[in-house]
Amino acid sequence: MTDTRTEQDFLGQRALPKDALYGINTQRAMENFALGQKHTELSLIHAMVQVKKASARTYLDLGMGNPHVFSLIVSACDDILTGAFDDAFVTEALQGGAGTSAHMNVNEVIANDCAVTMAASSGNFELNPFLPLIADCLLDSLKLLSKAIPLFTSKAIRPLLADEKGCANGLRFTKALPTALARSFGYDQAARIARECDFDEARMQRYLCGHSPSGR
Repeated sequence: MTDTRTEQDFLGQRALPKDALYGINTQRAMENFALGQKHTELSLIHAMVQVKKASARTYLDLGMGNPHVFSLIVSACDDILTGAFDDAFVTEALQGGAGTSAHMNVNEVIANDCAVTMAASSGNFELNPFLPLIADCLLDSLKLLSKAIPLFTSKAIRPLLADEKGCANGLRFTKALPTALARSFGYDQAARIARECDFDEARMQRYLCGHSPSGR
């Protein structure tokens, strides 16, 4: 039995891991925006999901749209917020399109969890890349991001405490120290200092203290 499944969009087909809750849009984002080693912060992902859940509940309360679909969306959001599917959010923190890749990653996980709930196999609950399932009912990506940011700020940014000791150590050991003085020493001299004092804190400090710009 194959370990992959095939999904198709307007660009063609892609093979995805059989059990992955994300879809082809997320797969393409991983290929197109392989810009770093850090995934989108889960606190931001969960904030997006909270907004989507609130939107779906609003439509339920207003009696608009298909109540069964919105109930499934609320249930899927609850599943995500438990942390059970954290490994399904795989887009890079650096991405184009104002966070569209992260939004589509969330949309696909919600949609596929709905599909699994309805006893369909992962991937059969297909999202059109231009008209995702909840696009007409929920906020577009920019509006969603603007509402998720305050949640992200309150839950992930404000609780942060500065690691003063770590920052001080990083400053002492960084090669950027002579670079900061390049305007006085000259770039060639700064580069030579960084090479000669490679992460040797004491040697770099002695060198910088003992060499004035006039002594280059």
